Amino acid sequence: MQQRLFASSLVFLLCAAALNAVLARPAGPRAGARMLRAANELLSAFGEEERKKLLFDYGSDERFNWHFIPKERKGLALKDMKEEQRSKVTALLAASLSEAGVKRAQDIMGLEEVLREIEGPTRRFPRDPLLYHVWIFGTPSKSDRWGWRFEGHHLSMSFTLNGTEVLSATPIVHGANPALVKEGPKKGLRVLGNEEDLARAFVTLLDESQIKLCKGEGDPEEVPGTEKAKYTGPFPAGITGEKLTAEQKEALRKLLRQYATSLEEESAGALLREAEGDLKDIHFAWRGGLKAGVPHSYMAHSSGFMINYINAQNDAAHIHSCLRLLKGEFGL
Repeated sequence: MQQRLFASSLVFLLCAAALNAVLARPAGPRAGARMLRAANELLSAFGEEERKKLLFDYGSDERFNWHFIPKERKGLALKDMKEEQRSKVTALLAASLSEAGVKRAQDIMGLEEVLREIEGPTRRFPRDPLLYHVWIFGTPSKSDRWGWRFEGHHLSMSFTLNGTEVLSATPIVHGANPALVKEGPKKGLRVLGNEEDLARAFVTLLDESQIKLCKGEGDPEEVPGTEKAKYTGPFPAGITGEKLTAEQKEALRKLLRQYATSLEEESAGALLREAEGDLKDIHFAWRGGLKAGVPHSYMAHSSGFMINYINAQNDAAHIHSCLRLLKGEFGL
């Protein structure tokens, strides 16, 4: 119990510090400059042995070895850091994400404690809220390409820069298990509630003929394309934006905007520009039931982005969601 409380308090301090850093952020510099400064401050906090776990070549295949499942990982884990070193990770997260993005990461990490209680001592995985890893690829500088990743169960965020220019802030994956916390101090928490509710609000506006275009056959689809440098499909046709009414388009825009909320505006710009356009080139496909509590998935995509969401495990109480920008990810 004492160890559990210790881990919980460390996560609370980590996330509170990240949130405070975002709130205290000045109007400038831009996100890339903040990331560069925070990455170098992080590196300066570690000795040679720790740096061996933290640092990888920019050209390393490890840069593309990303996933959101519980598994063995390289990189340097939060649990293997001192508190002052974790604070440097906090600062890098705060420099890289929006206020909403920091809070979402905090909530996902905190769900590990909920899962630990639900699954009990015979659980398969540790469910440790400090079992999240950090990688830095290349040498953070004003003149070279470099990147970094923060990752653990249900959370994977990759950033690629050229000096202080943010080339890519995706793939970004969020998960939530349980989708709704039903008891305990986090009771009522729905980390990805908006991703579910806004999508269903859009689909329920479709008429019968539109639903036939939108709905696909078969089981809901799991998030595809993990551990790939580039996403190449599938791209189900679904219904296109040109077949939507003005009201339906606005409902779809609200969903697309939701997926941009974790990122800094300059990082999410490509998605936001498409969300505010005429939507005629955007496809939306749904699988599974339309009612809450029934397994379902959806995908929205265009030539510039792919959004995938699935809620099918545990009687539709276990969510995975992913945003990929299809041009320039990983600086490719």
